[in-house]
Amino acid sequence: MSAAPLVVVSRAFDDVRAGDVRFLQHAATLGPVTAFVWPDAVVLGQTGQAPKFPLAERLYLLNALRYVARAVPLTDDGDVDTLPDVRNSRILAWVDTEDAAVAAWQAF
Repeated sequence: MSAAPLVVVSRAFDDVRAGDVRFLQHAATLGPVTAFVWPDAVVLGQTGQAPKFPLAERLYLLNALRYVARAVPLTDDGDVDTLPDVRNSRILAWVDTEDAAVAAWQAF
């Protein structure tokens, strides 16, 4: 029996609310969700504001949600439009909201 394919999401996941949990719940219907979480410096660079919650707390919260198989930080390079190196994985889908998806993610 082969392992289930992975589903990937990437966001700041700062100040997680019910809509964010619902998004993760929906993504989890496709397979185990890996959440790539933006580091504090990236959140600041993308939004112009420091995150409300530090990276460690955001990772802790996401790892505690039953809809997330694992939460891992992205690198500090600040480029959220570039996909992490996911070669040699069983990724099925990159999931995001329509308004947030960029060309690289849609091409994936």
